[in-house]
Amino acid sequence: MSRLYLILKYNELLPNNSFSWALESILQGLQFDSMIASSVIALPLLILSILFLFKVNTDSALRLFKYLFYLLFLAVIVLVVADLPFFEYYNSRLSKGILSWADSPEQMFAALIDEDFYYVYYLLGAILILIVFYLNNFLFNRYRAESKMELNFIQRLTFFMVFGLAIFIGLRGSADFKDKPLTTEKAFFSNSAFLNQMAMNPIFNFFDSFRYSDLTAETDEEAVDFVRKQFKIDLESTCSPVNRKIACKDSEIKPSVVLILVESLSAAKVSIMKEKEKTTPTIDSLAENGLFFSNFYSNGVHTYNGIFSSLYGLPVAWNKKPLSDSYLSQIAYSGLPVILKEKGYFNSFFCTGDSKFDNMEGFLLNHGFDKIFSRESYRKEDIYNAWGLSDHKLYDYFYDYMNANYKKKAPLFTSLLTVSSHHGYDPPCVEDFTPISNNYYSMPYEFADWSLRRFFKKASQMPWFNNTIFIIVGDHGQNFNPKYEVPIDYVHVPMIIYAPQLIATKEIESPGMQIDIFPTVMGLLNAEYQNNTLGIDLLKEKRPYAYFSSDDYLGCIDENFYFLMGKSGREVLYDLRNEEQVDVSKSNIERTKEMKKYVVCMTQTSQFLMNSGMTGICRD
Repeated sequence: MSRLYLILKYNELLPNNSFSWALESILQGLQFDSMIASSVIALPLLILSILFLFKVNTDSALRLFKYLFYLLFLAVIVLVVADLPFFEYYNSRLSKGILSWADSPEQMFAALIDEDFYYVYYLLGAILILIVFYLNNFLFNRYRAESKMELNFIQRLTFFMVFGLAIFIGLRGSADFKDKPLTTEKAFFSNSAFLNQMAMNPIFNFFDSFRYSDLTAETDEEAVDFVRKQFKIDLESTCSPVNRKIACKDSEIKPSVVLILVESLSAAKVSIMKEKEKTTPTIDSLAENGLFFSNFYSNGVHTYNGIFSSLYGLPVAWNKKPLSDSYLSQIAYSGLPVILKEKGYFNSFFCTGDSKFDNMEGFLLNHGFDKIFSRESYRKEDIYNAWGLSDHKLYDYFYDYMNANYKKKAPLFTSLLTVSSHHGYDPPCVEDFTPISNNYYSMPYEFADWSLRRFFKKASQMPWFNNTIFIIVGDHGQNFNPKYEVPIDYVHVPMIIYAPQLIATKEIESPGMQIDIFPTVMGLLNAEYQNNTLGIDLLKEKRPYAYFSSDDYLGCIDENFYFLMGKSGREVLYDLRNEEQVDVSKSNIERTKEMKKYVVCMTQTSQFLMNSGMTGICRD
């Protein structure tokens, strides 16, 4: 049912809008469905069959297994229904990425209650539960009746063997005993990323996602050597193989630095980049009057990726969570807050709601930040919903903070994490905010943009404004065009560096990523420092590709091609100049190898540095 729902909802993604392809996807998916159904019922059915075979009184056992089936199928329904909004948000079938909020259950449940569009899925789940409970009762009543039938041992044994064989075939996912049991690769039966996704069973994908951990496509030595050659590193560092000392001839400056991580700021909703409709006039104006990085990408698809990579200059593979991982959250890092703190900056972080979400507070206070502002820091009447403040209120608190602290001796570095452009966010009714459109998907962006305009209008009158560098970037994008396994709109985000009195206007079209924010800002400060990250100064260096990671894929992109490598080892190359979703890797073998080498070596080197504890400040 969930597969059919998604196919009907996203029917424009079917090849040539052909429902014959949809039927083939559904039939392919039945193999995975049968495997999951067989896995759920295998043990209870085996025990009941043995009791039936030997004519053991089954009434008490039957009641026990009846309730066990209730619990098992309730879990199945919860996962199947959860897959629907998960796919809508991440363009991926359910994976362990859904557990990203497991360490903040209160925040998770509050958000689920607050966001109205989830109620459709709650209703669907309730209907499925009623259907399953009815069928469960019906089948168990039939079993009770038939178990009392007068059948001889041979007849009972025949039933036992038939059902046993059916379950065994179901567990394998195939009746072809010459073939191996069902694996993820069987879902990839076409050139259409969407159809392949539809063939996959969400429960199968969820448990399969736990099989993978570290990236091991290259040896660590090969990966590090590749990165050193890319960065032209000749000198050996005593603490890290990628460390390089950055010198500057000009005098260092120490303006305030403000990094604004805008929730889900996809390039698809920034009108200067994609739309004819003026959804984001403020961001457009900032881009036109600042340093505008139009070919820029987030390093991941989660907010914790955006925070970590933007601040500390390193990517992570798959769904590693450096903010909350028991090991990764404890090791030392370099990056903006750490280096700026050493240069005398006072560092603060503003979030709209719970700072313990994703262990933000614990991690950030341990890695260069002096103060965290969160829900507890704000007046109760300003809290809008489960996510805390709306953007305009967040900027109000930051505005007051800058006014109160700019005269202090220490220069200020501040990072803000917004929320109002989150998927499904319902902006508050504010007198001065007039939507440009009535588009449901554009409204949160219009409100986020209006909040920025309101802030900059006030801030530009303050004495600290002309000595402040503002960086505006998306923490990640959003799933607006699910053409590929990892939608480009989910990782293509704008970055703007705005400081009209300090920086000339310019558009940078070469590839850039969040990990490049740290060295690029340090270059603007004319600072001498040790760069022990995988970021580069985008105003002085260039990279051939941008790269990123989702829960299930590594991606590498340039203006012509898009390479994806799945956890299972599946590799595809798309020609971005061609509207068709066709894998062209076999006709572009060298380009595929080159892009794979780049994303794998860069990401695996970051993994190696973190696993080896080599990510802190070097003192060469």
